[in-house]
Amino acid sequence: MSANKNFMLATVILSVGVLGYMEMSKSSERPCTVQNDSGRFMLPNANAGYQTASFQGPIPQVKKEARTMIELRENNFNAEVLQSKEPVLVDFFAPWCGPCRAMTPVVEQLATDNAGNAKVGKIDIDKNPNLADTFQVTSIPTIIVYKDGKVVDRMVGVQSKKQLQAALDAVIR
Repeated sequence: MSANKNFMLATVILSVGVLGYMEMSKSSERPCTVQNDSGRFMLPNANAGYQTASFQGPIPQVKKEARTMIELRENNFNAEVLQSKEPVLVDFFAPWCGPCRAMTPVVEQLATDNAGNAKVGKIDIDKNPNLADTFQVTSIPTIIVYKDGKVVDRMVGVQSKKQLQAALDAVIR
């Protein structure tokens, strides 16, 4: 890139989630689009004009992780939890609960880290009140660890990843 062409190098994340490297012209004389394998995108600049753009080099592929978090409901709880051959960590939550929302990334990371050794699931107590009653969930978030269909550990309130992993490690063999 030469300075006399007024080019700048930028890294962008497009709305389709593709990470790419672009060379953008500060010229607003031409139609302004970005084109990649997913299509074309308009890029407005700060001066209410548009900038031309083109990707340079291969676009890094975004690795998609398999979903390992189980969405539990009354109709699948028995099969996914009580009849499971693997230990299961269940997060009883509600979408309006701030501490529950704070726990979400921790629980999702546990699901990824323990894939193949234990199951990790979430159950919305507003949509599944009978399960909350059955397991006497009166405060949320409540985390219950099951092994062979039986409750082996129970934690109420926000927990660290280390505490939750220790609870899983105690039942994973």
